[in-house]
Amino acid sequence: MKKIFPIFLLVSLVLPLCAEPVPFGASPTLSRGEYEAVKAASEQTDTAKALEILLDASRGKNAGAGLWFNLGNAQMRSGDGAAAVRSYAKAVELMPSFFAARRNLAFALSEQGRDSEAAEQMRSALALSGGSDAQILLWFASKSSRSADYAAALNFCNQALLYAPENSDAQFAKASLLCQTGSFDEAERLASKLADGGKSGAKAVRLVGVCRAKRGDFSGAAAAFEILKKSKAATEADLAFLGDAYFRCALYAKAAENYAVAKRTASVENAAYAMLDSGDFDGADKLAESMPMPQSRKFAGLAKFAAGDFAAAQKLLEAYVEKAGDDSRALFALAETCAGLGDFPRAETFYHRAAFDPKFELASLYGLLRSAFAKRDYLGALEYARAVEKKQPSKEVSLYVKHLESFVSRAR
Repeated sequence: MKKIFPIFLLVSLVLPLCAEPVPFGASPTLSRGEYEAVKAASEQTDTAKALEILLDASRGKNAGAGLWFNLGNAQMRSGDGAAAVRSYAKAVELMPSFFAARRNLAFALSEQGRDSEAAEQMRSALALSGGSDAQILLWFASKSSRSADYAAALNFCNQALLYAPENSDAQFAKASLLCQTGSFDEAERLASKLADGGKSGAKAVRLVGVCRAKRGDFSGAAAAFEILKKSKAATEADLAFLGDAYFRCALYAKAAENYAVAKRTASVENAAYAMLDSGDFDGADKLAESMPMPQSRKFAGLAKFAAGDFAAAQKLLEAYVEKAGDDSRALFALAETCAGLGDFPRAETFYHRAAFDPKFELASLYGLLRSAFAKRDYLGALEYARAVEKKQPSKEVSLYVKHLESFVSRAR
């Protein structure tokens, strides 16, 4: 009678190589020759040589499920997922109740992007496990989450935690899904536990910050992301998120600092605009120093203009619009600066250019109206007043136009 041996190598795709018994379903056996091949392969430090030994053994016409399974594991290690799928499928064909082979086949199919086939094998493997395999349950949770079916995904996580309550992947997945479904307090509590010495580390801290931001606690969110930053675990996306949190707290200088490190140039500029709009002209001027040209001139010029230093503002803004002539905000500020210095002809030039932008058209018309009055060009003032009335009709503007019409008529 042919002597048989217990299987030597059993691994799942997410576990290191080990000599574990099959947890569910039937256990395959190895013939003496297969056992010796598997043993020899396991003793190799060179994956290619181990693979060669198992491939050679698989060419025997009586190669069994255990050998094909071990071959699939070696092929996965070598990066040949397509070949591994074929080997695992052969193992399953020879022994349909071979749980580990079916599970590995499912994960190998998933890695190949063949999710519909993977799902079929996952369901079969899950049935062999009595519905208790946490890794498979988490795969289904991930699949449901990608389809935005967060309730189903949460159910799969909870089922996984019934059988593996200490599984940190399941715990983190549950916290993430709670956040997705709007249970921010519960999600934060679970993520905080995982962050405090848990295996989830940076991603748990990140989730704590996200939950706080979702609740509107932006200072708390910033505190969490500062932990990531200080631990050197923050990505550029994390730093941008931190910048957003500080922005929502009206801490624009700190927001800009993090945006800059995250290479979010547009966000740095938004922070500068916010500083100008909030009256922090010195802060905006200082921030401008860290910007590249010609943006540095633009924001320094806007800061000088807002602070009332028209001479400095004019010099900076003229240098900027020479390089970027279609920037309406800079053109309007330069027009106002020239008007403030009494240079109305130049002010009108820049008002006309700024007026091409609908956002500055009305303000520029008012600027042209003021400039015309300053030059005692009442006919021109009437023309601009009528343009204002057409752009933004109101009783007050209409009365003003009539007053100007009467004044011009008398002046003639």
